[in-house]
Amino acid sequence: MVPRSSLAGVLSARSLRLPRPRHHACDLDRRESGLAPVRTRFGQPARIRALFPAHLTQEHLSHFHQDKTMAPLPLFYSSIIVLDRNTHRESRLAPVEKPYAFAASTHVLPALVAEFAVGCRDMPILFLEEPAGISPLFMVGMRSAESCFVDADGRWRGQHPPAYLRRYPFIGGEVSAQQQVICIDGGYAGLQDKEGERLFTEAGEPGDALQRIITFVGEYADAAKVTAAFTAELKALDLLQTINIEIRSPDGASSNFSGFAAVSEERFNALSDEALLELKRKGYLAPIYAHLISLANFALLGERAATRA
Repeated sequence: MVPRSSLAGVLSARSLRLPRPRHHACDLDRRESGLAPVRTRFGQPARIRALFPAHLTQEHLSHFHQDKTMAPLPLFYSSIIVLDRNTHRESRLAPVEKPYAFAASTHVLPALVAEFAVGCRDMPILFLEEPAGISPLFMVGMRSAESCFVDADGRWRGQHPPAYLRRYPFIGGEVSAQQQVICIDGGYAGLQDKEGERLFTEAGEPGDALQRIITFVGEYADAAKVTAAFTAELKALDLLQTINIEIRSPDGASSNFSGFAAVSEERFNALSDEALLELKRKGYLAPIYAHLISLANFALLGERAATRA
């Protein structure tokens, strides 16, 4: 069973480019993107300065210094602090030795619908129904708190490192409907004062690295909106059914999971022509098929677990 608190607030928001990482999660090479370019509320040059206003008060900042007793933090984040042009004027982003080690102790990861086509190559895609909505997930381990895709050197050993990992340690936030901010995990080892690429220029403007981060965080938020619309459509059509999962590895080990959901092929095939055409018009047929194809990866997951052991 997936711990529900660990996924609260993970998906917040519509379309995304998916560059692959080099040294750390947000070291982005936009030429390697697989999706069409989009303009986002974070990425528009006119809005970048507004992300780091000189008048951002301590009251604003304290809104993001979250108290774990009040609300669960997103998966992997130990604390969330706002990047501020004054506080972080000298801060730098340095490569970390084991870039994905932070994700080695989880067996599920948040997924975006834009990632289904590539993620279905080696990861089962499932859904978790919660009161706040439906969260798509990549299953990456056959035992709780263990990933089969992160090796001992903290490298990703799969086709596609999910965007949620590549966004870390950054995350977007809102002071108000008109004011967005970029936040970082306060415990991230790559946030340093002497080594790495500067986040801000001497004048306090976002540097090249931070501008890439701003763009990616905005694209992630846009893609999450698309994902939320997609899962809402699945719910409206009553296509999801709860499933029980048993994963067996070649060495005889097995694991059982409950509480996840998948698209019911029977219900999907029973849809009217009009409903199918509407799914096609919205671009939802491809991710549904990708999800169904991904369910064949449970056997691969068992093989990965046996190899890892």
